[in-house]
Amino acid sequence: LMDQQAALHWVQDNVAPFGGDPHNVTIAGQSSGGLSVLAHMISRGSAGLFHRAILQSGVGPWALEQKSLAAEADGEAFAAKAGCPDQTADCLRRLSVADVVSNQPGASVPAVVDGAVLEEPIGTALAAGRFARVPILNGTNHDEERLFVDGFHLAVTTGVVPVPQPVTAESYQRVIASVLDVPAARAAAIAAEYPLEAYPSPTVALSALVSDANFACPALQLDLLTAKYVPTFAYEFNDDSAPLRYDPPVTGPRVATHKSEWAYLFDLPDAPFQEPFSQIGRAHV
Repeated sequence: LMDQQAALHWVQDNVAPFGGDPHNVTIAGQSSGGLSVLAHMISRGSAGLFHRAILQSGVGPWALEQKSLAAEADGEAFAAKAGCPDQTADCLRRLSVADVVSNQPGASVPAVVDGAVLEEPIGTALAAGRFARVPILNGTNHDEERLFVDGFHLAVTTGVVPVPQPVTAESYQRVIASVLDVPAARAAAIAAEYPLEAYPSPTVALSALVSDANFACPALQLDLLTAKYVPTFAYEFNDDSAPLRYDPPVTGPRVATHKSEWAYLFDLPDAPFQEPFSQIGRAHV
């Protein structure tokens, strides 16, 4: 975040000779980039450096709730696992690249309340109106979690968590309880709202419910918080025929999932998949 703030300061000092307007800066981010946008909205160090904010698939439970010192605990665990329990710089610098990479935690803390760059959790600041008074565009894709649930057997909740077993009619409620970290009774109530008979497969049903829980509902929560103070615009990207760029093959019908909107915004010449646009898609690029 401090690096990004330095870049925003550079824009303020240098963009005019390139034809830019330092008084009309928009910051935008997708997924973890959306979390960065949220962090800048509440960080004192980012005040006055931007004038509009765009969040694409960037609001979830992880984005609104941060815990102090969580990253420090992750760092201590990494150092100990890598063979440097004393955490000294000398020991850590002697580690090989392989040692550093192989001992990384599964998922790092996305934003940390450190008392300086972030002084309080993002959700707390937004609810109290302590954030940059700039217009906001915030949205999600039709079925955000399909990429994770089907392609990587993961779910994005308060972090990236594994889907513990194949999703079947028999395991459906247990998987819900595991990925959402809720009691069995709560999982049963959630399953009733997303009945298996309404979906082509149990995996598709799970994808729909965790997409709502972890992307759509938090995005709506953000909209309700910010709309009290600033112009807030919401969208859903729902072109289920968007060309594949990052998606592995999916279970069930094709959907607009996490990253599906990228092809409409960027060339992505190095993306793993390069499906052509349909005639309708080309008309919208």
